[in-house]
Amino acid sequence: MTATTPGLTDLRPLAALINRTLQTTPARLGCIEGTADLTAALTTAVATYMGHNLQSAPRVLGEIIAEHTRQDATWGADDHPDTDPRDTTHTTHARYAHHANIWWRVNKERANRTTDCCSGYPEEPHTHTAWDGVLLEEVYGALAESDPAQRRACLIQVATKAAAWIEAIDRRTAPQSAPES
Repeated sequence: MTATTPGLTDLRPLAALINRTLQTTPARLGCIEGTADLTAALTTAVATYMGHNLQSAPRVLGEIIAEHTRQDATWGADDHPDTDPRDTTHTTHARYAHHANIWWRVNKERANRTTDCCSGYPEEPHTHTAWDGVLLEEVYGALAESDPAQRRACLIQVATKAAAWIEAIDRRTAPQSAPES
């Protein structure tokens, strides 16, 4: 089967990318590290390709997967403790909870400001909630959790908000299409 096989025509760019990656990635044959290097290079290349060729959410997730794969290939798996074990857990969680509460209040105040003029988008109706507050509220909320299951759920929310912010940046910076005549 080749890239010219009917039904595979659309995959030619991906097949070419895989071929280039195989040709340019030094691999030590018969060695586990060589296989891992090649696997990481292929995974990163394919995830990046998918990230650039899929629509918004899957594309952003593809880019995240590619970056995660690159970091794992460079430094290995990150197995850090949730918080510094030298810290006083009660104090640390209380401080994080305090910061989460501050950002919740900032977001609430921003959302209720509907009469102020916004320099970023003065002609569009919107609240004044901003991504900095949205993400920081979620981050501090996750850090304030002591239960691993709750912290994990909060970190999913952090990742979701970070991906949504990336999508918002992409929408704002995307080239404007010309109006159809």
